[in-house]
Amino acid sequence: MIRNIARTLVEGVATRSGLAALSRRQAAGSVAILAFHNVVPPEDAGQGDTSLHLPLPRFIQQIERVARTHEIVDLETALSGPGHRPRAVLTFDDAYRGAVTLALPELRKRGLPATVFVAPALLGQPTTWWDDLGAAGLMNDARRDDALTTLQGRAERVRDELGIMPASLPHSYGIATVDELRAHTRDGVTLGSHSWAHEHLPSLTAGELRESLVNTRDWLRSSGMPFVDCLALPYGAGSQQVASVADDIGHSAVLLVRGGLLRHPFDAATVPRINVPAGLTREGLELRTSGIFTR
Repeated sequence: MIRNIARTLVEGVATRSGLAALSRRQAAGSVAILAFHNVVPPEDAGQGDTSLHLPLPRFIQQIERVARTHEIVDLETALSGPGHRPRAVLTFDDAYRGAVTLALPELRKRGLPATVFVAPALLGQPTTWWDDLGAAGLMNDARRDDALTTLQGRAERVRDELGIMPASLPHSYGIATVDELRAHTRDGVTLGSHSWAHEHLPSLTAGELRESLVNTRDWLRSSGMPFVDCLALPYGAGSQQVASVADDIGHSAVLLVRGGLLRHPFDAATVPRINVPAGLTREGLELRTSGIFTR
């Protein structure tokens, strides 16, 4: 609690002092690619893996603040070259139902583009294994690492091995259906690859990795929905093999979930993004998008 209060005070002083504005001027031509996960009604917040589920009012405040300080562009435009002023890109990992049915309409109202990274095998699922663990109070670093490296991040293996059942979580915590995606993927919204079943890609064999990425790319191409040929790494986890296979099958970029601002020229195998956890304040987001406190 004391640490959070201190952080909020520091963030407020840094933004009011003009430090963020100065940093943005010095970073002209940079891109803040924001990585959101879910956006939920206020009454649904604070459940599952709590860091992933951002209350809708806070999300609206954040995007409106970013729109005042940055030019918000689509992902392909941001990757194609620098602009004359700082740019921002809005991305969502996992295709949570709340993000698709609540956040995307708010962006459409404001004429703002976005990219949703989809793991097709998860579409329509009522919960994810990480939210199940969070709801059961079982999430810790050791258990998460085991779920990823030993069990490859595969939902059925994680649930079986750890003996957990799907949690009773709000509807907004589920993964969107294909029909929900189709209804909201328009007016500047595109899809991208998040692997086939949200596997921990570095733990897969070369054959498993290629199958996952090729199947997802083929699904995107046959979906009839607009998409970008980019991969957002599940769990933010990559490797040289992942980058090599992604490049070999034709992905134009591999996106992390860390790293701060994107500056041209850049390495397409390690495109940085700025994670936006549920507890991040508006001031904290402004500092991150300005190139300050990007961790």
